[in-house]
Amino acid sequence: MTLESEPIRVPGNTRICVLPFTTPSIEPSGGVRLCSAASTFDYLDETLMGSVREGGLAKVWSNAKFQKLRRALLSGNDLPPYCNKCDYRFEGPPWLLVLHLALLTYNRSKQKDADVADLIRRYEHRYPEYRQTAGNHGLWVEPLPQRLERTQLQVVDLLGGNQRSLNLLGEETWADLTIPLPPGFDQLLGRASEVSIAWRSRAGSAGTVSPNLRISLEDASPQGTRYAFFPSSPATEGNESLRLEAFLDSVPDLDPQRLVTLRIGGFGPRGSTVELQELALLLPADARESATSPGLGKLAEGSMLPVSIDLNTLNRCNVSCTMCPFAIRYDDRGIPKPPIYRLTLEEYDDITRGMNVESAHFVGRYAEPLMNKELFTMIANAQAKGTRTAVTSNGMLLSRKFAEKMVDAGLELLTISLHGATKEVAESIMRGSNFETVVANIRTLQEVKRERGVKKPVIQINYVGQRSNVRDLPAFVRLADSLDIRIIHFVHLLVSAEVKESESLIHHPEALTVNVRQAEKLAKQLGVQLYVSPSYTAAIAEFDGGMRAG
Repeated sequence: MTLESEPIRVPGNTRICVLPFTTPSIEPSGGVRLCSAASTFDYLDETLMGSVREGGLAKVWSNAKFQKLRRALLSGNDLPPYCNKCDYRFEGPPWLLVLHLALLTYNRSKQKDADVADLIRRYEHRYPEYRQTAGNHGLWVEPLPQRLERTQLQVVDLLGGNQRSLNLLGEETWADLTIPLPPGFDQLLGRASEVSIAWRSRAGSAGTVSPNLRISLEDASPQGTRYAFFPSSPATEGNESLRLEAFLDSVPDLDPQRLVTLRIGGFGPRGSTVELQELALLLPADARESATSPGLGKLAEGSMLPVSIDLNTLNRCNVSCTMCPFAIRYDDRGIPKPPIYRLTLEEYDDITRGMNVESAHFVGRYAEPLMNKELFTMIANAQAKGTRTAVTSNGMLLSRKFAEKMVDAGLELLTISLHGATKEVAESIMRGSNFETVVANIRTLQEVKRERGVKKPVIQINYVGQRSNVRDLPAFVRLADSLDIRIIHFVHLLVSAEVKESESLIHHPEALTVNVRQAEKLAKQLGVQLYVSPSYTAAIAEFDGGMRAG
């Protein structure tokens, strides 16, 4: 069994995870795995989403199993246990994930979809909060489009086709009129994006009049609680569309099922009247028939977003890492390895056919991609089609010849797996590797880039933090700086039936906290970005809280 990580703590929250919307992970068997998080290890059947060899990736990507999972993430409802207890992603409010994915979809799509635009418009008022909190939830910030397409709107008239008049009683005397709400109003309210009001003022003896209007909803509670809209500016006449979501978010205890009355009131010169010409909810044209937002449905379908594919490039590796479940099975326990598999250019084209592939990541479980002789051809092919490319490697085979091929192919990102700042620590974890060779190979690639006058591939490091190497982390930041590497990912250890739970730094919070704090301080001084896994960030916060409480 895997190590149990913390489930979602705040009711109604979700996992802020974009992987099921953007990143299919394809195994050597052709299976499409939900992701590689440790929380999936006990649910291998449930997280196998389909096979590319049965109709292609496009068919799997939009199947019912994927759509159900995406809807759960978008709503925070019925999250499966492997998402609920995932230690890779932060928890947060569903609106944050919805807005991020809607922005991502709209910004990256050539055809601007009006339903997705309506979804953005619904949460647009929360964009400042999104900008402020996205980074804390592991998201990058997507820009807010300057212009959003609109769907055909359905107008739900709340006046029953009749104009209503409000007789004003004075500048300091409140006057109002009530309008009964139609049956099913709570469902309409849940689907509406805006409320539209049109009015005209008629002056009495005072001449012109600019009324101060308010629209409110009244529930069925004894006190008749009111929740108010305010038109943005009083005027003699006007036609305004008011943001419904901003109103609803301001009253979190609102129960739409209890709303019974709409009330419009205001102040103005005595004897004047306000003719209410229109009071209506604006809904997408199919809102009466749809139980969910059309935009949400399109996000759940998955076909509109460009994807970043993780490809198992082969199923053989030239090192044997102590925290790799497959290395332990094959190299330590003697379990027979599966038949040799290598991804080919032909298979790559078959897998990606019909998909909008934004990036391709050549990686693998128990695999060294540089052992695949077609790797550089596949990289060049993908780049020629406008697909960004990335490779994760242990760096052992990164000779000058391979470095030149890598640069010539146009690779954009190279992630080196290296888990120690010294020969002793690094080689004790990556058995069969040579620390000096890896460091020298990184320097060679940087030299080739300088000779060619290019900056790519960008090099970053994956450093799997565990009890045996956490004390090396500050020194590793210095090593990365000396290699002109600006990005380090300090990844949490994936505990499984094969990997010892005692190695996880979750159980060694003091060592984790002390060394991460030192490394973060040093990284800031040197201009190195150090990203710490969410589960380790949470463990540090809990340790700090316990120290303060003590």
